[in-house]
Amino acid sequence: MKKLLALILAAVFLLCLTACGGGGDNRPPKDLAETPASDFTYEYKAELGGMVITSYKGSSTKVRIPEKIEGKPVIRIDNAAFKNSGITYVYIPNSVTEIGGGAFYGCKGLASVTIPKSVKSIDNAYAERSAHADIASALGGFAEPTSVATGNSVTAIADADDELPVEYVYYGVFDDCTGLESVIIADGVTKIGDYAFRGCTKLTDITIPGSVTSIGEMAFYDCTGLTGVIIPNSVTSIGRYAFSGCSGLTDITIPGSVTEIGFGAFVRCIGLTSVTIDDGVAKIGDYAFAFCTGL
Repeated sequence: MKKLLALILAAVFLLCLTACGGGGDNRPPKDLAETPASDFTYEYKAELGGMVITSYKGSSTKVRIPEKIEGKPVIRIDNAAFKNSGITYVYIPNSVTEIGGGAFYGCKGLASVTIPKSVKSIDNAYAERSAHADIASALGGFAEPTSVATGNSVTAIADADDELPVEYVYYGVFDDCTGLESVIIADGVTKIGDYAFRGCTKLTDITIPGSVTSIGEMAFYDCTGLTGVIIPNSVTSIGRYAFSGCSGLTDITIPGSVTEIGFGAFVRCIGLTSVTIDDGVAKIGDYAFAFCTGL
């Protein structure tokens, strides 16, 4: 019954996204003209075959990224391109295939984002974290999107961008998105990276497709609003602290495809009353269910 209810809710949410122009139907608002190229700094990258937007210098709070600049397609939104800008809405055209690390970091008014199917890599565009864990929490958050749809060409929600300067580590795509309520991860995504949804306290619905093979470290850490998760039998690994602090979870089934449940994977899930571990799971990490006082 719970699985059926989750599927119904996911279907309703997907219909809503489609009606609103999200997910697969990526159309710009009719009343929003393309933002002029002069509002951006950009450069041509021959290896990508198109333009890369490196920064936004305009004054408008609503941005419609052009599909072409100087006759060449806009391929990438670069690292920190909109960092700390005052934008409240951004339209990403179907020409874009890459979104760089920290691209929208510090956009405190940003309320709505549609990621088109054309995007093939997301280098943790919604969060920036210092390499020093002790000061990471001081870097602050912003008004995050309330819903997100990813195109079915995306192959990973990444956990780090190795090409960035060593002084920064870019963690979860939606890390600390405290306004995020529902997420549908499109079929085709193979990995939910480290810290991907850490601290999304209002997240109540998450749809994980059968293409996902791994759930990263602290991927859903402290998602206290999460009441149910269906882990598909495509998943082979659940990382350290992956669901730690998900106090709203009441039951969980670990499919036999999972070879190892990571260290502290469900620690402090105080609402858990039932855990089913299917035949095939070879290792349960230390403290995997520590302090699950309801079990």
